[in-house]
Amino acid sequence: MIAAGSLLLGAMLVGWLAPIPLSRLVVRGGPDVGLTWWLVLTVAAFASAAAASVLLLLGDHLHVDSGLWHMCSALIGHHHVHPADEIVGMLLLAMVCLAAAKAARAVRRRLVAQRRAHRAHLDALATTALSYVDGVLWLKHDAPFAYSISGRPGLVVASTGLNRLPANQRDAVLHHERHHLRRRHHWLVIATSAVTDALPRVPLFRGVARATRTLTELAADRRAARDCGPEALTGALLALGQPQRVTALQRLPLRPRRRIGAHLLAVATGGVLPATLGAALFAAVIAMAC
Repeated sequence: MIAAGSLLLGAMLVGWLAPIPLSRLVVRGGPDVGLTWWLVLTVAAFASAAAASVLLLLGDHLHVDSGLWHMCSALIGHHHVHPADEIVGMLLLAMVCLAAAKAARAVRRRLVAQRRAHRAHLDALATTALSYVDGVLWLKHDAPFAYSISGRPGLVVASTGLNRLPANQRDAVLHHERHHLRRRHHWLVIATSAVTDALPRVPLFRGVARATRTLTELAADRRAARDCGPEALTGALLALGQPQRVTALQRLPLRPRRRIGAHLLAVATGGVLPATLGAALFAAVIAMAC
């Protein structure tokens, strides 16, 4: 009961409280570090809930072998494995499996839609006189726009109206889209959107898809600003009608320090955060009860 309760309590704490501090990490650590924290905590919270359900179902016999613990367990009326533990474990495991199944169906649905879009663009390239240069598929359209589609090969799709922009601004837009393809941002968006579809009532899971879309855009913007210059990207964003992204870009450091260390810290700390928080609070509750 102790280990299972700690894991479940930690998952609940992270699931409901983590989005508040996570929103402040973008300015300090940059979008890449913020994205790592979101993803790690999402996986850790779900894994903690799943582990808690298994421990409850199999019988969690982690106890402290001391007179003080036995006296405390007698006071709170929970000596060993409670008959309700297995029932709670079965219900919790069923909820975890149902959420995983819903997420898998959502991933499959989005992958099918992405493959259809990728195939449609390749078919258009093969059957029409579209221009395809350096991985960029040019569509005839007066309005400037660009987007990317992951696949084999990954495609950057841009309108001919983009050529009306200065060369450095056009290159900044293309660098932005190529960064999405290099970092496989499309797959991250698909995965986190499936998590949101499966568990929309938990704030961490509900917000992870929106945060992933926002942070991947900011990460690509920062990379384009580093490669082509912030002035070129700012001009391109204004020409594309994205002034809010200009404001967000101005708040970010273009060259954050200790980038690898920040990611390692997020993985190491976030991975054990639910269990650590749950164990600390569970111990405090037991101490007060005794």
